Amino acid sequence: MKRAALAAAAVVLLLELALRAIGYAAPQWYQLDRQLGWQLHPHRHGWTIAGGGSCRELQRCGFQPDKLLEVLNFGVGGYGTAQEYVLLEAKAIRYQPDLVLLQFSPGDVMDNSPELAARIDDSFATAPSFDSRMQTRYRLAEEIADHSRSWQLARQMAELAFVGEAHAGGDLAVLHVMARMNSFTLRNGAELALVAIPHPRQAGQGMGYADQRLTAFGKQSGIAVLTLADALKRESYRSSGHWTPEAHRIAAESVAQRLCRATAQAG
Repeated sequence: MKRAALAAAAVVLLLELALRAIGYAAPQWYQLDRQLGWQLHPHRHGWTIAGGGSCRELQRCGFQPDKLLEVLNFGVGGYGTAQEYVLLEAKAIRYQPDLVLLQFSPGDVMDNSPELAARIDDSFATAPSFDSRMQTRYRLAEEIADHSRSWQLARQMAELAFVGEAHAGGDLAVLHVMARMNSFTLRNGAELALVAIPHPRQAGQGMGYADQRLTAFGKQSGIAVLTLADALKRESYRSSGHWTPEAHRIAAESVAQRLCRATAQAG
C-alpha cells in the first residue's frame, strides 16, 4: 500500500514538473458571487490568448501627448446585459470612465428582465450546491489547489469548474435595460456606446433586423451604435461560435476607427 501511494505521488510530481516545464497553466479566472452568480477572481493576473492577442488600436487616434488613454476591461464571460448593468453600477462606475463600451450579441436577450431595476434573479444563491461552494473552507481549498498545474489540467479535462446560473428572466426587454444603463452613465458624467456583434449566420450580409432596430433605438436614445455586420465575415467565426484571432483584430480596428472619428469631430 505504501509503495503504491509513493508511486502515485511520484507520478503526480512528475506530471506537475512536466506541465510547468512546457508552460501549461489554466487557473480559475472566476469565483462565485451571490449578486451576479460569478465574477472575475480578484488579485489574479495573466493573459488568455486562446482568442487572439492584444489589439491596442485606440493609440492611433492621435491624442495629445500629455493625455493618457487608459482602457479598463470589465468583460465577464457569459454575462447578459442585465448582469453587465449591475456590474456597471456596483463596480465599473467607481473608476469614473469617460466612455462605457457595451458589447451586445443576439444571445444576450435571454438574460434580461422587463423590470425597471433590471435585477438579477438571485434564486441560484439559495441552492445547496452554491451555498457549499461559498463556504470559506471550500474556497480556501480551491485557492490552494489552483496553484497545482495537475489540478488545473484535471479540472479542465473533466470540466469541473462551477458557474452559477444567474439570470434575469427570459423576457426580451434588452432595450429597456440599455436605456437605463445610458441614463445611469450620463448621470455619472460618461457616455455609453454600443458595439453590436452579428450572429455568425448574418456576418458579412450587412445590417440585419437586429442591427437596424438597435441603430434606430440608438438614434432615439442618444446612444452611439457601432455595428460590425460589414466588418466581420462568416469565416471570422470558429465552429464553436467564438471569434478567430483575425476577427479580434478586425473588430478592434473597426471600433477604434469609429471612436477616433467621433473624438476628432467632438474636438
